[in-house]
Amino acid sequence: MQTLPFLGWLSDKRGWRAKQVVGTAAVAQLGLAIFLFQQAKAGLPIWPI
Repeated sequence: MQTLPFLGWLSDKRGWRAKQVVGTAAVAQLGLAIFLFQQAKAGLPIWPI
């Protein structure tokens, strides 16, 4: 289980602000990747211009 050390790292209060920024960026990247994948799967243009 790779997530357990990660959760322990996140719950550690030292440097929590930087971890919050990193975590938010990771979630945003993941959300964007899922959105683009769904767009491509539906046959829609990935970047509507």
